[in-house]
Amino acid sequence: MFKLPQVIRCRLGRHTPVRSEAAWDGLHFVSTCDKCGTSIRRVSRGKWKADWLPD
Repeated sequence: MFKLPQVIRCRLGRHTPVRSEAAWDGLHFVSTCDKCGTSIRRVSRGKWKADWLPD
């Protein structure tokens, strides 16, 4: 199966977390994207999106 390069995946909103930095904030797991550095939250198992909650 063809897999998109991570740069394109990030632009489409599908990020990869820095797993060692992932932490529970009371609502979601949060981390930063391993490739682009964006703050991200886990939507469901294996699916991470750009942070949509204000600080």
